[in-house]
Amino acid sequence: MYRTLQAGVKDAPTLNPTRTITARKGDPMQLTTADTELYCGLMEEIKKRQQVVDHLRQSALGIPQIAVYEMCYLQLRKICELIGLGCLVAHGDIPRTRRPEFTKLYHAGVIIRELEALHPAFYPVPGTQVLDPISAKVVRIVPVTEPYLTKPELTRLYAECGEVLHRGTLEALLKRAEDPLDFSKIDAWGQKIVTLLNHHQIQLIDKDLQIWVLMHEKEDGMVHTTVFAVVGSQHDPSQPNQPRSAPSHGKPSRAARRRSREGR
Repeated sequence: MYRTLQAGVKDAPTLNPTRTITARKGDPMQLTTADTELYCGLMEEIKKRQQVVDHLRQSALGIPQIAVYEMCYLQLRKICELIGLGCLVAHGDIPRTRRPEFTKLYHAGVIIRELEALHPAFYPVPGTQVLDPISAKVVRIVPVTEPYLTKPELTRLYAECGEVLHRGTLEALLKRAEDPLDFSKIDAWGQKIVTLLNHHQIQLIDKDLQIWVLMHEKEDGMVHTTVFAVVGSQHDPSQPNQPRSAPSHGKPSRAARRRSREGR
């Protein structure tokens, strides 16, 4: 069971706030309210790009089908990159993700591979909310049973987008006939993305902390995030958020070095 550390972040990215989320006394996390707000902004952009795909699939009158096909794949490629960048943002509690070798990454497949080496459980986990029938409050999250975009599939989709969006070589043209346009693949990829993100959890490097994300909050339709701590852990939500300077890009913090020595 989890309890709230930080909630209510839902607006477009605002980079001014730089408050830490206190995990343990004297051991502040590197994840800030600016990080969670930026993550929400990336998720809102994914929603807009999904709307573009839906519009193209339903009413792209007068546009050649091959152009519609390519425009849909362009949006899918951008969505893959946004998911990868979102993972980097969400794991701002890992000091290395704020160093140049990570902050300059854009290739979704490379981001997935590098984060996998740092924190194997970094990827969003989709879930379904179970509500109390009387209070209508969330009582637990259960795993989804529908297919969703897994880590290997994200990498495969990103590569597939590249194949569609590049015309290819003369050698390839001479060796085979043109493949027919298969819009059902676009629909299937889109549904898997929706299932992955609709309600998902992100396990932070600290095993006691998770970010829960709701893509369409029922009252305002916006993305909402909440940082939760395991009930019974040493995290103290009563500790006030402390102002700090911009995240360090140099040596890991003393707390991070201690975690490393402890094998966390």
